[in-house]
Amino acid sequence: MQKSKEEMRKMEQYAEAVASALAGNQEGYDFLYQSTYQKKFFIAKKYMGNDMDAQDVLQDAYVQAFTKLNTLQDYQKFPNWFGMIVANTAKNANVVNTALMMGHTAISVENVYTH
Repeated sequence: MQKSKEEMRKMEQYAEAVASALAGNQEGYDFLYQSTYQKKFFIAKKYMGNDMDAQDVLQDAYVQAFTKLNTLQDYQKFPNWFGMIVANTAKNANVVNTALMMGHTAISVENVYTH
């Protein structure tokens, strides 16, 4: 299926924003954040069940994504790549929360992220 001109332009904008962010320009980061926040918040909230935990997950996910932005091979795919980071961050947060509720206080966030 062929992409519309609007979809193609949006993909180009993501590629330009990633390149800009990697060059150290705040505008690139701002675009990536502002253009993905609403949809990715919805994903985080589906996993977490409430706004506060979803916001925490999303903040952690943005830190992870922006820290590892240089590993993204196809800049146009930022939204999908970031969506996977959000989902994985939420899943990991749920593992930690479940372990804490069950009294397994020895579990750490680092252990969850590395296993």
